[in-house]
Amino acid sequence: MPLHHLMIGTWTPPGAIFTVAFDDEKLTLELVKRTEIPHDEPISWMTFDHAKKNIYGAAMKKWSSFSVKSPTEITHEASHAMNHDPQASLATTNTRAIFLLAAKQPPYAVYCNPFYSHAGHGSVFSVSPSGALADNIQNFPYQPNTGIHGMVFDPTETYLYSADLKANKLWAHKKAPSGEVELVGGVDAPNAKDHPRWVAMHPSGQYLYALMEAGNRLCEYVIDPATHMPVYTHHSYPLIPPGIPNHNTMYRSDVCALTKSGRYLFATSRANSFDLQGYIAAFRLRDCGSIEKQICLSPTPTSGGHSNAVAPCDWSEEWLAITDDQEGWIEIYRWKNEFLGRVARCRIPEPGFGMNAICHSKSTQSLVGSLLMPMHHRQNGHLLHARTAVIGLARALFAGLAGLAAAAPTNPSPLEPRDHHDNVPEAEGSALWVLYVISMVLVLLGGAFAGLTIALMGQDEIYLRVISLDQEEPQHKNASRVHHLLNRGKHWVLVTLLLSNVIVNETLPVVLDRCFGGGIAAVVGSTVLIVIFGEIIPQSLCVRYGLQIGGYMSKPVLLLMYIMAPLAWPTAKLLDWLLGEDHGTIYKKSGLKTLVTLHKTLGEVDERLNQDEVTIISAVLDLKRKAVEEVMTPMDDVFVMSEDTVLDEKTIDQILAAGYSRIPIHQSGNPTNFIGMLLVKILITYDPEDGKRVNDFALATLPETRPETSCLDIINFFQEGKSHMVLISEFPGEDHGALGVVTLEDVIEELIGEEIIDESDVYVDVHKAIRRAHPGPHIRVQRKDLMIRDAAIRDGTLVDLAEEGWEGKDDQSGQHRRSSSINGRSEHSVLSQSPMTTLLLRRTSADQNGKMVHTTVPVKTNLEDMRDHFKNLGPSNPASNPKSTRVSAVKIKPGSTTTIQTVHPVSESIEIIPEDPHIDADEATSLLRPQLTAKDGVQALHHSQYGSSNLPNADLQKPTISTADDGQPLGKENNIPRTRQSTSSEGTTSLTDGGETEPVVRRRGHVRSGSITENIVEAGGVRKVVLEANSSSESEENHESRTPGTPSDGDKSSTGKKKKNRRKPRKGGS
Repeated sequence: MPLHHLMIGTWTPPGAIFTVAFDDEKLTLELVKRTEIPHDEPISWMTFDHAKKNIYGAAMKKWSSFSVKSPTEITHEASHAMNHDPQASLATTNTRAIFLLAAKQPPYAVYCNPFYSHAGHGSVFSVSPSGALADNIQNFPYQPNTGIHGMVFDPTETYLYSADLKANKLWAHKKAPSGEVELVGGVDAPNAKDHPRWVAMHPSGQYLYALMEAGNRLCEYVIDPATHMPVYTHHSYPLIPPGIPNHNTMYRSDVCALTKSGRYLFATSRANSFDLQGYIAAFRLRDCGSIEKQICLSPTPTSGGHSNAVAPCDWSEEWLAITDDQEGWIEIYRWKNEFLGRVARCRIPEPGFGMNAICHSKSTQSLVGSLLMPMHHRQNGHLLHARTAVIGLARALFAGLAGLAAAAPTNPSPLEPRDHHDNVPEAEGSALWVLYVISMVLVLLGGAFAGLTIALMGQDEIYLRVISLDQEEPQHKNASRVHHLLNRGKHWVLVTLLLSNVIVNETLPVVLDRCFGGGIAAVVGSTVLIVIFGEIIPQSLCVRYGLQIGGYMSKPVLLLMYIMAPLAWPTAKLLDWLLGEDHGTIYKKSGLKTLVTLHKTLGEVDERLNQDEVTIISAVLDLKRKAVEEVMTPMDDVFVMSEDTVLDEKTIDQILAAGYSRIPIHQSGNPTNFIGMLLVKILITYDPEDGKRVNDFALATLPETRPETSCLDIINFFQEGKSHMVLISEFPGEDHGALGVVTLEDVIEELIGEEIIDESDVYVDVHKAIRRAHPGPHIRVQRKDLMIRDAAIRDGTLVDLAEEGWEGKDDQSGQHRRSSSINGRSEHSVLSQSPMTTLLLRRTSADQNGKMVHTTVPVKTNLEDMRDHFKNLGPSNPASNPKSTRVSAVKIKPGSTTTIQTVHPVSESIEIIPEDPHIDADEATSLLRPQLTAKDGVQALHHSQYGSSNLPNADLQKPTISTADDGQPLGKENNIPRTRQSTSSEGTTSLTDGGETEPVVRRRGHVRSGSITENIVEAGGVRKVVLEANSSSESEENHESRTPGTPSDGDKSSTGKKKKNRRKPRKGGS
């Protein structure tokens, strides 16, 4: 039956019914009849009765019916005014008959709904035997000032469901055998701005579909079997494409309708502006009625005007009609293989044309057509099974044809359907809880991946290695696991976690959209879950407990890395190639010192470093870059002797009074040429009456080195036991250039960062370098002597020496100097006697919590004797914590902060003698007689010629003590250079060199650190050991090592640099 007829009404007067004919073979559509009806009764919505012999219409202010003998023979039968409210029928009100629905099962009644003002009621009309409207048997209220637009029966026509656009509700009424209805209840729309306009019921009676006019979406409801009320499934589908601005005000959804079989659902929307287009959407339904998929969302040719109504044709599933009110079009679309395309259209230029279309043609009597008859004819089970089988065969056939058609290239028209982004299977019933569980799992997985990214990527490799190797650290096992995991590839771990997190976070909104039905609920729900439970909470926990969580999750992460390896591993290798590998944070020495300092105040109290520990660690880190000239004792403050000094009783007393264990020995007649050192301990068995000279004893080796040699190299040399004293010389190996000496005690003090105060180094003030003159008692002090001294002290005055409480006198240079005599006593008496005082103050120290403790300790002394002792001193700075001692003598040893300029004689040729590597020498080993192995000078090496100047007839000299008289201050004052002076035992003072030479100006070179090389050189008949520092790779890049004794012309003396205030001047020895 190729020819089919459709009827369409008008929205505005004059009233008319238009009949059009569609040829499904020629695909033509044309107007065949215009039927005049009362002009004041234009039909905005029309429907057929069950037999298609009558048309019922909502005609402005009336309800009308028309007899249909054929598609071209339509006759007006009856019209009824709206009787639910007297005001509704008045011409002054805008109340209008908007929608009606005819029952398809007995009793055959017509159910009508007015709209706009004075609505809120429904009307029920009975029909005559011919089908014309007869009596208004019921006017039922549902809610005042509201208006129902669309209605639908369930398949049994027991319950009537209505869409109340103004009340934003769905109503349910139960139909009585008489045709009247009673209210069952109502449910609110999911959103306050939805405003339901239309409803459709699946043939199964289990699902209801509500079209939301303002919400521009289709919502799915399931019918509760117990209450027969619709329940929202939280599944909704957009009827406007996403991204359109102001879609809530610019568009209104219009009509939704099912195909005859109930397999597909169509819904339309129209635009409020003629400049825009409307849209039509198609949905595939399951057999139970739930929406399986939104297939397409395609535009219509125009906005749709007042109506963009869709009407699936009842003679076939393949055709559907759309009426367009904007330009008066009636269009036929083909729905085949789930593709929608327009095939025919006809324009009727009549005012208000284009309301809904109804189909007059009956179904073809084929097998498939018989299985697609109305729902009440499919209640028999065998027909239902047959329908399923036939439709399955038909779909298989169409699928094959679609495959062939898809192979051919086509040019899609603008009206061809477009697949929608939300085409995913929907859940129903118990499957909804499965989706909720899946959502929770996805949220937890997303949080785990985000947290593990922070926990693992925030770990520093160096920190992990330190913790994993510390067996006392509680987290060393977790650190080891994380370290091993990151060693497999830090970028591999990163890419794996990020990729997993992205997959989870992209899947979660899809699942939540099916749970919440899309829209704002899905967006807000996914945002809250991801941000709070997927980002904030897990990342906060992993920042605080990253190592513990990373250790526990290392194995699962490793498994995930292998699972994601096809994608993650190549990406990680690319990152390694582009960015390089990360090896953790390596601190410089300055950073390490800052880190150590922070540990003094951070962490648990028991684990903090105190001030002493911080000082020692910081000093060790600086030791390599510190030159020996910074810690040496200048030659002006060194106790030295000539090689021909006679060791008589007086000289021995001076040596013992000085308290030094090693004394540098210089060549006779040349105080600047040091040939060795005398170990005082070899004099234990010496009888002063023998009157031997110094060169009669085996002199120990006095190695020489340059000022820029590193303290670290010197302490390594001292560890070998060959010598505990080194001469610092500008020209090592030559007979001039001596700047000072460095002892083992000096470098150990630098190693620990603090002064070592022993029985020979007791200070009153470390800044002024005031210390006790007498190093200790010559013999054991008898108890009776202590009792006598204690009684004398009790008769004296108790004086509290505070930092600011003592003021002395400054000499002309502003520095404290040691005089050659005190109160008229000779130098010898000064070394052997001193007033009865006790002045022992040391620096402040740190307690176990790292805090500095400052206390003032009272000092017992005789006030008069103390004043007499300090009369030649400038202002002192007594320390706050004096140290107790039995010794009553206080000796002043001035510190040297002046520039030493050495007068050099003409250097002689230097011969380097290779060192025998098989000789295990120490500081007491002779250079010329290596076969003598006496240790530390205990055995006198009389036959050794080390330190000999080949002057057997040299005059005997007494030891030389560096000092200065009252009229000649030591040091450099007002930029006036001075030469080093020495005072002989006879009291004569002489310069180091008789001639006047230009002072050698030396600049400070780089600190050289590396290995120490010992070279034996011969200069002027004296063999000497020269220590040469071989620069390490990190310090020799920018400078070259210079040969000892051959400095460059630009070198300048570095002894002019002031020593640190805390350094004490030391008179030779260790």
